Amino acid sequence: MLTTGPLPPNPVEFLSSKGMQAFIKEVREQYDRIIFDTPPVGILTDAALVSAHTDGTLLVVASGKSDIELTLKSKENLKNVKANLLGVVMTMMPVTSKQYYHYYHSYGLEVKKPKRRFNVRKAKA
Repeated sequence: MLTTGPLPPNPVEFLSSKGMQAFIKEVREQYDRIIFDTPPVGILTDAALVSAHTDGTLLVVASGKSDIELTLKSKENLKNVKANLLGVVMTMMPVTSKQYYHYYHSYGLEVKKPKRRFNVRKAKA
């Protein structure tokens, strides 16, 4: 884990610098998986700048808290920088939700075959 340390005077300039690109290249050579946790993409440009130099991006959305318009704008911002959007992660999902409860308990259960409506008999030869 590598933390940010003191914030630079201009984070956008730092993230888009050749030094940051060299850092990403160097850590790619040393590690199989690298995860950058950035501020929200809809508020600041940090996530969009970093995602332009990564293999994939996950958009994290808080259930019941993330504004749909801001989320769609965030997706558009990532698309504009040609980020490879791998998917969306939903956080803060309420455990008491009936839909969530139903999904959780029905996941992986076998589907019962419907009963036949007609009794099929073999014809006598």
